[in-house]
Parts: sequence; structure tokens; C-alpha cells
Amino acid sequence: TTLGIIQVGTGHDIARILSIPRENPRTAADVIADGRTRLVDYAIVTAGDGTERAFLAVMSAGFDSEVNARANRMRWPSGQSRYFLATMAEMRTYQPTDFAITVDGSVLREEGMLLAVGNGPSYGGGMYVCPNASIDDAQLDLTFLTRTSKVTFLRTFPKVFKGTHVHTPYVRSLRGTRVHVEAPGQTAYADGELVGPLPVDIEVVPRGLRVFARVS
Repeated sequence: TTLGIIQVGTGHDIARILSIPRENPRTAADVIADGRTRLVDYAIVTAGDGTERAFLAVMSAGFDSEVNARANRMRWPSGQSRYFLATMAEMRTYQPTDFAITVDGSVLREEGMLLAVGNGPSYGGGMYVCPNASIDDAQLDLTFLTRTSKVTFLRTFPKVFKGTHVHTPYVRSLRGTRVHVEAPGQTAYADGELVGPLPVDIEVVPRGLRVFARVS
């Protein structure tokens, strides 16, 4: 079955990744009507309570998951502005936590603020949290923000819109095909939707999905 996407959500990141028009659902429907398709990767995440979900863009845990939950409760504004306001509000209360991240058998244990596992590069309406992620390279890109002060975090935050935050010394970038994440009291979100509590296991499915998309 080929997946067709007509964007009616908040961030439109999957539409952005697939070059589907984001301004008008009618033009997005035209992409489906044109009939051009491509094969892309997707990922499967399994949460600690047994919940299993597929995602196309980004799975997150930590600070950004709390931001996601807050943004989902908001009714105004829309798009990128909603995530920005949710980020500022969550910053007042969130505390770093201990992460254990296993990527293809290699383990990283460190206190941190957030972890994003990207099959695609962006979430939150154009925040390029995993800027080097590609939806058809059979790899997952991980961005891990280690413990840092809230002042430093606020200075770094604008860089996520261009993806340059990954060049700062307190951001770790990892790549692999199988990921296991543990962090006490944390919850995973994928493509903006609740998955379940950590620990989680994530695995990429190379070229496992055919989608209607603009193909150059």
C-alpha cells in the first residue's frame, strides 16, 4: 500500500521531508493524484510497556518530549510558534536525567537534557534536530544534548532551526541501525505522538515504505 499524506497537523515535518506542499491540502492531494512515488525508510519503536509504533521523522525522549506533550495540549498558536512557546514554558521546570544509550552494541552513559533519534532531520515545525538524517540512507541519526546550564541551552536553542547546534561541544551525534535507550521517568514521543515509557528499542526498516511524493 502506498502512503499519501495530506497535511492537517501542526508541524508538517513529514510533508517538508517529502517535498509535499504544506500551505494547501488541495496541492498536497495533487501530489497523490500525480502518482509519482518513492521508497523511504521508516523506523519501529517499542516502548517499555510493549507499545509499538512506526515513525518517519523523529522519536524523542527527555526535554523535547515534555515540550511535545505541552504543545499538544495547547490550542494556540499554530505551527512553529506553538513549539517555541512550549519550549520556553518547559524550560522553567525540566531537570537533566541519566541516559544509557546503546547504538549497534556501543553504550553511552551520560546525564543529559534530551535525545532525538532521527529517521528524518526535523520535528517541531522545522527544527532540524538531526540535520544530517536522511529518510533513505538505512541509518538512524541520534542527537544527544548533554547536561548544560539553562542559559547555555537558551543560547543554543535558535541554532536548531539551521541544524548548527550539532557543532557545539555539549551535543553528541551518533549513527546506527539499532538503538536502545534507558532513562528513568522519561517518555518517548514519535512524530509528535505519544509512544510510551522508556526503555525503548528503535530499529530502522530500510526502504520499507512507498510514499506519494514530489520526485525530482
